[in-house]
Amino acid sequence: MPLLRELPLTQIKQSGAEKLSVQLKREWPEVTAGLYVFFFINTPALNGDGDIRDNNKKREKPVVLAGGASVKPGKFEQSLWQRIHNYEKHLHVLEHDQSQRWRFRESIEFGWVFDLSGKAVEGKPAALVFEKFWVAAANKFMKDKKLLVDFQRFRAEWRHVSLALTTDEALRNEFREYMEACAKTILKFVAIANRL
Repeated sequence: MPLLRELPLTQIKQSGAEKLSVQLKREWPEVTAGLYVFFFINTPALNGDGDIRDNNKKREKPVVLAGGASVKPGKFEQSLWQRIHNYEKHLHVLEHDQSQRWRFRESIEFGWVFDLSGKAVEGKPAALVFEKFWVAAANKFMKDKKLLVDFQRFRAEWRHVSLALTTDEALRNEFREYMEACAKTILKFVAIANRL
């Protein structure tokens, strides 16, 4: 069985009837901690010429450039649905009158989730312990495959990438297999640490 679970986006994008966080709270309540890789697009048809911004901090920063794409690996320690709910509240574009238009549902293209619920190393959540390794591994793959665009507005985890990940299924599958191997390595380390 694969270690990475695919976010159930098809129903959300087609129906628009409920938020992804609501669906995950109902269907994946057991997923309380883990690591993820999310892929976002910001096509001109979606948002005109505006960057998608994150208002999680006092100073908003562009996270998905206009006409571009971004990959966001990271962790969650409370629940997956709450992590998704934060994205639903924070990702937006600015209208001409400076009002915010929310863009999570339209911009997320795919997402993989590695469930580490209940797993710990020396009393610390495994998701917290292995987040830096996870992010560095994802960045290495993207750098080695020359997916990073020349112009990067570096944030801790967001990376602006080539749109090839939306069209090249073989490349996407290779990325998933690579992150699956990273997940297996993490589980081995967790098992070793808990035997000591």
